[in-house]
Amino acid sequence: MAEKILVIDDDLDSLKLIGLLLQRQGYQVVAAPGGSQGLAQAESENPDLILLDIMMPDMDGYEVCKRLRKDPRLAHIPIIMFTAKTRVDDKVTGFEAGADDYLTKPTHPAELASRIKAILTRTSTVQSAVIQRSRGKTIAVLGVRGGSGVTTLAVNLSLATSQMERSLILAELQPGIGAIGLQLGLPRPVGLSNLLQMRLNRLDQENLEKELIEYTPGMHLLLAEYDPSSATTPYPAAHIERILALLPDLADLVVLDLGNRIGSDSLEAIGRADQIILCLDAQQASLAMSQSLLESLKQTEARLDRTGIVVVNTVPPSQPAIAHRIETQLQLPIIGKVSPALELAQASAEQEKPMILLQPESSTADQFRELAQRVITDLGKLDG
Repeated sequence: MAEKILVIDDDLDSLKLIGLLLQRQGYQVVAAPGGSQGLAQAESENPDLILLDIMMPDMDGYEVCKRLRKDPRLAHIPIIMFTAKTRVDDKVTGFEAGADDYLTKPTHPAELASRIKAILTRTSTVQSAVIQRSRGKTIAVLGVRGGSGVTTLAVNLSLATSQMERSLILAELQPGIGAIGLQLGLPRPVGLSNLLQMRLNRLDQENLEKELIEYTPGMHLLLAEYDPSSATTPYPAAHIERILALLPDLADLVVLDLGNRIGSDSLEAIGRADQIILCLDAQQASLAMSQSLLESLKQTEARLDRTGIVVVNTVPPSQPAIAHRIETQLQLPIIGKVSPALELAQASAEQEKPMILLQPESSTADQFRELAQRVITDLGKLDG
């Protein structure tokens, strides 16, 4: 497929001339006569390269370039500034705004074509190397009984992590018992259902991306609907395996909300996880259930050496006796805590807004951010 180039220039004669030149070189050309239109075209067309003029009436090229670089969905696109501004200061400003190259008008067509080809080749090489060496890490979040706060933890942990400039996908893999959409007040989500009903040979990265919902910049959701009547409907395990294999190619981190029901889908996810977070309270019943779960997981491919406990909605485990009892009984470290915050939790439920967004300066939000930092640090050690 021909590589796509977006040309942003308010000079219509330049647009026509450059467009004709690039088409003769075999490129697909998309044109925008101004900065605002260029940003919209970049988002909708996802070009392989942008040729950007500086002097435009509605928004100059420097501002366009800065906005492109701030958008995680568009920041990877190489940009060549192509302008009549010839001063060294103008070039410096262009590079500081994020341009990959800078050409002054008029430029010989052969030089323009050569610069474009060089940048596209370099970008393709770098992206291929990144794809080959780097896949996102997967975090499985699970509990052992209802009310343990698994979904609340998964949502707020995901938000805290994505705020640290990590692209992230929060996913549910249990059809019919999705809770994230309910908690966030989203319309009835069907992303997971659509994927499970798809022919396996069509379940690829492109179709998976279409089912993701952008919740905040850098954070997307793959959601299951809440429909108890369909929760017992058999679904092909191969589809879950394919989804789990594809997700890490789409983000730096994948957080899997596995809820409190451990079935074949959960075991598959746990076996693939780079880190496992067990969410529980400090009640003896939860500890006993967790101990039984861990014994079962020892018979699987789960990496219990990469498993940590987060104690939720109970007496803070900073008290040595409580922390020691939990860690001793389960033989796992406590990596985080979320202290009781009943008023905040109630407000979060009523307003359908996660705690970390509702009261970002609260101690509860700080606890989620501390956990996110611990998770990122632990995952970073896996690459060390």
